[in-house]
Amino acid sequence: MPTVLTEEQIRDIQLATLRTQVDDCDRQIVEYLQRRMRLTDIIQRQKQEWGRPPHDAGREASVLSRVPKRLHGIYATIFAVSKEATGWTGI
Repeated sequence: MPTVLTEEQIRDIQLATLRTQVDDCDRQIVEYLQRRMRLTDIIQRQKQEWGRPPHDAGREASVLSRVPKRLHGIYATIFAVSKEATGWTGI
């Protein structure tokens, strides 16, 4: 005789499945952020070698123009962490 699941059990399974998908997204986000940080480190070394200023407000504006407005706060944090990691002081 097959086991019959209750509505609550079905909802719990659905919720667990969705949370697993979110966890997968989080893993991918971390991988991409780590890759981004490695690339910005390389960019900063090149800029320093070439005598260019470390910060490019135009570049940040260009990036934000391609990002949905609701994610701008996340990108502000990404930019801040990147600047901190590369030693940019804002001076």
